[in-house]
Parts: sequence; C-alpha cells; structure tokens
Amino acid sequence: MREGDPKFVWVRDKNKTVMKAEILKCREQEGAVEHYIHLVGKDKRFDRWIPERCIGGYCSGERKPRASGHRTRRYTQCLKEDNGISGIVDPAALELEEAHRERTKIKNIEDVVLGRYRMDCWYFSPYPEEVCGKRLYVCGRCLGYMKQEESYAEHVAACVQECPGRTVYRKDGVTVREVSGAGSKTFCQRLCLFGKLFLDHKVTFFDVESFVFYVLYEGDGGTEQIAGFFSKEREKGNVYNLSCIVVLPPYQRKGYGRFLISLSYELSRAEGIRGTPERPLSDLGLLTYRKFWAQEVLSVLCTENGPRTIEGIAKQTGIYEEDVFDTLEWLHLFRLCRDRKTLLLSADKVSEASGRFLPTKGCLFDRAFLIRSPEESGSCQ
Repeated sequence: MREGDPKFVWVRDKNKTVMKAEILKCREQEGAVEHYIHLVGKDKRFDRWIPERCIGGYCSGERKPRASGHRTRRYTQCLKEDNGISGIVDPAALELEEAHRERTKIKNIEDVVLGRYRMDCWYFSPYPEEVCGKRLYVCGRCLGYMKQEESYAEHVAACVQECPGRTVYRKDGVTVREVSGAGSKTFCQRLCLFGKLFLDHKVTFFDVESFVFYVLYEGDGGTEQIAGFFSKEREKGNVYNLSCIVVLPPYQRKGYGRFLISLSYELSRAEGIRGTPERPLSDLGLLTYRKFWAQEVLSVLCTENGPRTIEGIAKQTGIYEEDVFDTLEWLHLFRLCRDRKTLLLSADKVSEASGRFLPTKGCLFDRAFLIRSPEESGSCQ
C-alpha cells in the first residue's frame, strides 16, 4: 500500500453481512490484486486475503486501539520487572511489544494439513521462512513440518516415531499423554509452533524445558490424532495450573476444552492447591473457562447441603476464590447475607442458571480413569 491510499473498506462476510475492514497489506497473485484485511471489531483469526473485487467501497474510520488486557506474557513480565516502580512502563518494553505486533499482524501460513484435516490458520507462528506460504504440511506423529506435499507423503510413510511421554488418561477413544518439555524438547517445540497457529498471545516456543504438556489424542488402535493440548509450568505448588490451551478447529464443540480444563484442576487438587489459568485469556478461552467455572459452581450450589460461602465453594471445587467471585457475578447470583460471607441465593435463579450451564453432552472428564503413576500407565517418559 502507498501512503495516502484508503485503508478502510466495506466487505461482505460469508453470510453476506456488510462489515467494515482495515486493509493491512496488498499483494499481486497471478496477475490479480489481493488485500489482507482485518474486520473491525473482530478477532485477528478472521483476518484474511481477499480479491479486490470483493471490496464494496471505501469508507472512513479509525481502528479501535488494542484492549489493554491483551498483553503478551513477555510484555507482562517486562512490566513486573520495570525497576519495581508501579505505573511506569519501560519504553523499550513498549517498543518490543509494538515490534511484535507489527511482525505478527499478517499470517505467514494460510492453511495447514495435519493427518486427514486441512485447517485454516488463525494467527502468525514463527516457523522458518522457507516453509511459510500458502500451505504447511505437519506430521501427526512427530509434528515435523514441510512445505511440499510430496515430501510430506514420503515422510508420513516412513515416520515411525511413537507418541512421547506417558499415558495419564484413557477412556472411550480419548487418550492424554504427559510430555516433559525437558525430556522431549524437539516434540514440544514443534507442538508450540503448531499451537501458535491457533493462539494469538503465546510467545514461548523454544524455552520449553520448564513446562509440562498434556496432549489429547482422539482415536484407538494406531489411529490416534492430536486433538488439542495444554501446558503448565513444572514448578510444584504454582497457583497457575494452565499456561495455554488449544483445541484444534476440527475437534471443537466436542467438549475437549472443558475436558482439558477439568484435568488441569484435577492435577491442582492432587497438589493440594486451588488453581487458576495464566492471563490473558483469548476470547474463546475466556468463554470456555466461564462455562466451566459456572458448571462447577452451580453443581455445588445445587447440592442440598453444599457450602454457601465463596471460601467453601473454592475449597470444594479447587477453583481460585477470585474466579468463584467473578463467576457468581457473571451468573448474577452474587448477593451476601448480613454476615457478609454467606451467599443469599434464589432457588429459582440457581435452577434457571443450572439449566443453561450444566454439561449435557460432549466429552466429560472422569477422574476414575486418571492414571496417576508411571506403573499404572504401562509406558515411560
């Protein structure tokens, strides 16, 4: 784009709804001009290349600034280390954050093939430049990546790598394996690179030794396919029980997000702590967590003799007290008795909320099938 060219245009989405978009970049493909657009008010995962003929006209308007809560983990750490002075931000940190946004605002891979699925990529991921472009092929066993379909077919036919780590859960065609970032460094680095295609804020790719990954596979008898994963820091007693979570697009709406979150809280209970995820949460992550927290809190409130204080609910569910408080407010159930501790609940409101949020379908976590020791799993690191 040249300076002075119009940046905001009208476009139609798949439902033929007219929306305002910002042109971020232009290119010429096979003699035709294409524009990379960001739909104003929408998440970056909807950014895409469109042909010039799809532009309905130019318009005026300013792009809304990025919400202050959307900070990368590295940027948050910079704020914490800023000489210990609250409210003062290191200019170098701001410059680093802006450079990161500029470098990652355009997706470097349009779609990816993993096993039997082809998926549109949502975000930028720092794969080597030589494999970036229209399509990336990723091996479902070792997560090795390549640009050419022929090389991919040859690799898949020859790859004999087994799933790393040890099995910690298996039931009804769902298997979860615990993989150490220190013990399976290459696999975990590739997993992070692949996950970044569907995560906006994750910035750890190569420093994986301090993390443990829980990888969810769907299928049985040699047909297992990676469906999602979450990571957490190895440090025992850490209140953060989840660093990032990904459920791949073909496996969404099956309850796997709720399943992985349930597993993260079960691991926290085993350590005797109340857990909470690292922030920021993506829009989809926040929605999944809110539903999970609502389900857990409501299951307690629907119990006749269950606790009726925030402290009691947190203790029984293993959910951080602040998250319990936020959930009750989100459900419009937060009202205290005169003792300022006990919840004043309306049975009708609790019943109505339960009907909306208690899980009725999808993959549910069953702690009876959690394999807590290497001896039980029958496999090794």
